[in-house]
Amino acid sequence: MKNYLKNENDFSSIKDILKGILSDEKNSLQDKFHYNLIKNSWSDIIGNEFLDKTYPDRLVGGTLYVACSSQGAINTLHFYKKDIIKDINKLFKDDINIMNIKFFFKGY
Repeated sequence: MKNYLKNENDFSSIKDILKGILSDEKNSLQDKFHYNLIKNSWSDIIGNEFLDKTYPDRLVGGTLYVACSSQGAINTLHFYKKDIIKDINKLFKDDINIMNIKFFFKGY
């Protein structure tokens, strides 16, 4: 953890300390929050056809990683990738900005 004291006798306000801590982890916390929003809305995003074949695995820096149960699902979803990105961004308006989706095989 960073030392937020300028010197031994200078204590920063709690607000400044929290800003420093949260800014260090802002992207990570924001990604986790946005990931949970996407996960909870996954059926609305992906539709019934692929709901049982996919699940959002994680969100890292604007890239959503989607686990797929078959290579066929991956191949098909690549054709719909831009539409899925557009649908997610539209659903969450300006709160979430997905720039890319990476599909990968994960047997489950």
